[in-house]
Amino acid sequence: MGIQELRKEIEADARKEASRIKEEAEKEAWRIVEKAEEARKKMLEDARLEGEAVAKEEERRISSANLRAKHAVAEAREAAVAGVIDETAAGLKRFAGTKEYARVFHELAEAAVTELGMPREKIFIECRKEDEALAKKLGLPVKTAPCSGGVAAVSADGRIRATNTFEVLLESKRDELKRKAFMGLFGTGGVNQIG
Repeated sequence: MGIQELRKEIEADARKEASRIKEEAEKEAWRIVEKAEEARKKMLEDARLEGEAVAKEEERRISSANLRAKHAVAEAREAAVAGVIDETAAGLKRFAGTKEYARVFHELAEAAVTELGMPREKIFIECRKEDEALAKKLGLPVKTAPCSGGVAAVSADGRIRATNTFEVLLESKRDELKRKAFMGLFGTGGVNQIG
């Protein structure tokens, strides 16, 4: 074989080798591009998931803040209504020191005696010390009891009681008073309404 032929053969081998290297390089380039595309897609997916997680956390925080705010408003409303009821109790206590109180005391006492439904000689009256003179006008035995006003009629054996003290009357009307206070203060009838 001559130099020419050897040169041609070397050139042909070199072209084949160059073609093979080029083909390998292209395959490697495609693998790199595919890996980069996969990495890009994963990064986008991770960013999307992280964004969703951040949005959910922010939504949870906003929801939690809204609940805390509603709770604070409800507590403030309850406190305002409790203040109205406390003021009503204080007003009743002040009323017990007025001239009109004697008439109301007599009406409350008679209602309690009637509610017991037993002969008057089997009943005694309980009232605050300041009302003993009013109670004695009823012609019944009198015992003092802690209250801010009003009266209780009690059977002689102490087992049956009809109580018309300011505390009991206020407690029996508490729900109605709360409803009216809410309506007056907030324009709503429901004690537990939050808005």
